[in-house]
Amino acid sequence: MITLRVLGKEDLTSLKVLLDDLNNVVRIKHEINEKDLDSIYVNMEKYPEIYSNYVAIENDKIVGFLSLIFYKTFLHMGGTALINEFVVSNSHRNKGIGKRLIQKAFESAISRGMDEIEVGTEISNTKAQNFYKKTGFNEEFVLLGREFDK
Repeated sequence: MITLRVLGKEDLTSLKVLLDDLNNVVRIKHEINEKDLDSIYVNMEKYPEIYSNYVAIENDKIVGFLSLIFYKTFLHMGGTALINEFVVSNSHRNKGIGKRLIQKAFESAISRGMDEIEVGTEISNTKAQNFYKKTGFNEEFVLLGREFDK
């Protein structure tokens, strides 16, 4: 049985494993360490009006993760929810877990009065694009991005 709940600090070690899975499918690799995850988690916890993080659990194991950011603009005064990070473990894909996490994101955005929800993925990640379309997203606009050298 899969349950969804808010990410807790005790989940960060398991989250790192999922983020490593996500890192394997993105074009630009990111160094992920538990110390940084801890610091980011603490900072996100200070601003619950901006950040929401959810995990999917099966048999006491985290098998999915979704991170949301909420922000307001002059055009979308109710606000926009952005799915910032989203991953389901390779061994648990195609079991409805991703769909449940996306539904949780929709519910969270609606309960906060957001005008819309957005998600982005790399152009080459057609599997993710097809998944998002199946869960109700459409190609409304193009999101451009740039990573900075460090």
